[in-house]
Amino acid sequence: MTRFNNTGSALLLAFLTFLLAAPASTADARRNFEEATAALSSETTEPLDFSEDRAREIDRDAADLPTVIRPRPVDVDVVDTAMVFTNTSALDRRIVCVGLDKQGTPVGRVLVKLPALGLRYVLASDLSNGADFVGSAQCSSHSTVKGSAIFLGPGITDLSVGNIAGRRIGRIRFHVVATY
Repeated sequence: MTRFNNTGSALLLAFLTFLLAAPASTADARRNFEEATAALSSETTEPLDFSEDRAREIDRDAADLPTVIRPRPVDVDVVDTAMVFTNTSALDRRIVCVGLDKQGTPVGRVLVKLPALGLRYVLASDLSNGADFVGSAQCSSHSTVKGSAIFLGPGITDLSVGNIAGRRIGRIRFHVVATY
């Protein structure tokens, strides 16, 4: 059976399997769907742990950001990614981020306390405790928190970020983060 890391694709395959199975009864149809879904969910990745008690707290003031994003000397051996969070709410928020290596294995967790209508940032090196890594990061917070990313190296550029807002809880996906 093909392995899926994308849960949406896995559920679509389960549904198509359900349709093509041509069950004899409704009970058979339900059982076929549940078996297909269970088989696929056992092959997808484990959900990420966004618990605050396992995350290391990082507190970087927005006033420091201009110093960090100044162009660096031409040294291709030193790069980092700044993940910037903006709170659009009049309430303080907390963000938990998990760094993932290229295999999707967690490399570290951080907690950021974001003041009302404020801005804070985290470096990719914070996620990995200074170890070199290239991968991605996922963060969980209230849906009023928005993310952006800046790649810091010999040149500076912005990076793609997915801000997914739910009713209350939002996810921020930093597609590429790197530090080395």
